[in-house]
Formats: sequence, C-alpha cells, structure tokens
Amino acid sequence: MFKFLRSAACISLLLSVYQGLEITMEPNFDGKVPWKTDLKITCMWDVTTKGIDFLINKQSFETHPEFKDRVSLLHSYEESMEKKEQVLTISNVMPSETGTVIGCFVMSDGSKSLPPLTVIGPPTDLVTNVAANPNFTFAEVTFDALPDATRYSVSFKTDTDAEWTKLEDTTETTVKLEDLTPATKYYVTVAAGNIAGYSDELELTPVTFDTLDNLLCEQSVGYNSDEPYTENSNLNLTCMIAEESKANGSLVEWSANDVILQADDDISITSNNKSSNLFISAVNTNHQGVYQCKITTTEFCKFDVEITSPVSGRDPEDAASSHTISTLLLSAIATYLFI
Repeated sequence: MFKFLRSAACISLLLSVYQGLEITMEPNFDGKVPWKTDLKITCMWDVTTKGIDFLINKQSFETHPEFKDRVSLLHSYEESMEKKEQVLTISNVMPSETGTVIGCFVMSDGSKSLPPLTVIGPPTDLVTNVAANPNFTFAEVTFDALPDATRYSVSFKTDTDAEWTKLEDTTETTVKLEDLTPATKYYVTVAAGNIAGYSDELELTPVTFDTLDNLLCEQSVGYNSDEPYTENSNLNLTCMIAEESKANGSLVEWSANDVILQADDDISITSNNKSSNLFISAVNTNHQGVYQCKITTTEFCKFDVEITSPVSGRDPEDAASSHTISTLLLSAIATYLFI
C-alpha cells in the first residue's frame, strides 16, 4: 500500500510539472521560420521543478552532432520568480533542417515539444510571363504567381536613370507604374519573395516597353512667327492626334483660357482620326489667351495666342497672313483614363 501511494504521488507530481511547462519559438510565422535566422526556443517551468534540458530530435542539444556547435544557452530566473526560464538559441537555421523537433525535458519523462520545424528559404524560381501594357504616362505590368511566393517586388528604370525605382511590396500579380514619361523606353523587373526574403534580383532579365507618344501640336500653315495675330484675321489651330489615342476611344476637347469652346457661327471645330482643327473667324483682342486641345482631359496641346489691332492702311487679308502663334508641347499631367 505504501509503495502504491508513493507511486501515485510521483505520477501526480509529473502531471503537475508537465502541465506547468511552456515552450515557445521566435521568429514564428504561422509555424514557419525564415532561413539564415537565429532561432530562439524559450522554456518556462514551475520554480519547484529542477533538472530541465533541451532536446533536439530526442537528443540533448549538448551532444547533438549537427547542432552542438551552433547553440547557446541563456539562464534567466530567480528563486523568487513564479516561473523559471531558459532560452536556447540555434544560429543560422536552414531549409534542410525542416522536420527537426525541439523540446524541453524535465526529470526522466516529463517533456513538451514544438511541432516539427518548417524552415523557409526564398523562392528559387523566377517570375515568368512578365508583360507590360503601356500607355502615355502609365503602364500595367502583369506576371504569373509563384506557389511559394507571398509577395512581389517590382522595380523599373529608364536608360538614363542611375538607379532602379522600387515600388512597395505587393501581393497582387498586376501592378500599375505611374507618372511615366511619354515616348520613353522603360525596363521593369519582378522578383518573388516570402518571409525569407527575395531571390537574387541581379539574376532577373528586365522586360522592356515604350510608353506612347503625346499628342502632336501644330498650327496652320502660312503664318509669320515675327508678328501676332491681328484683329479681323482668322485663327486657325490644328492638333494632331496619335493613332494610339483614337484606338483607345479618346475624345478631343478645345478650350480658351480654361473655358470649353463649342462650335457656333464664329467657331468651327473639325476632328477626325488624325487631327482636330479649331477655326475662329474675325478675331479681336477678346480672343487672345491660352488655347488647349485636350484628349480625355489628360494629354493636351497648348497654344498661346496674342492678337493686336491691324496696322493702319494695311489690307486685312495681308495682315491675316502675317500672324503668329507659339506652340508648347507639354508632357502628360494626369493618369490616362481609358485603358
């Protein structure tokens, strides 16, 4: 009877010890560990328990042939603490160590273990089917997803850029590059990553694309650049439209001093797939200012028009042939709206 009671007391003590034992792991991403990191295993137990040890694959860490030279042990406890703590650090864990079981051992048969390790390295495959759909000032880049990737890094540059511009990491497989320069060659790379980092981006072959050209701005033929328009002459402005613009369903709009122009008895607006023409007959000083030919409110041609009174005694028709108009081609100022 005495032996039975003593055995029961021992069993009760072991259960108490086992229930009070805690083990944690850092870093820990849903049970996964990045490669080349230092793994910290923390064991906490009741102060009444003595003789704790760490086990790696059921073998003491001090004698394990693969880990004994890469481990360090830190004691952190006082007798007054409710729990004692020891930390085992394993340096530079690698994917080949996936499946390793690490646990804490108390007395002869009381122990608690972590689930088998899963050590993750960066993706080894390169992102495939990278394609760019460029427009005037932006481009959409698409690519295939990789099964072992949880994020992607997209970078781009031009021939004249000294460094790559890197976008924020994304989980999407479609990325938009914005604020690009029209009619410019760009290079783009896409790297796949996960909790362990990215594959070597130097191995990536850039994909190239050219942004579309802006609208072409022209003024009508037969003008003299040394003199402004004169009153009672005819204002004749032409804006050439890029073929890519029409193909994307663009609309053309004329304005003067930020006021949209509508065709009437004095104003004629004629547009086709190649150009848009603004004709105003018998202009006066009220017509001078800034004229713009806009396409879908993003790309535009700008004309600065100056009008003076005719020279006394001069034929109005001769004056009309000696007008001037200065043109200025501006880069795209907003995101193109039609894809």
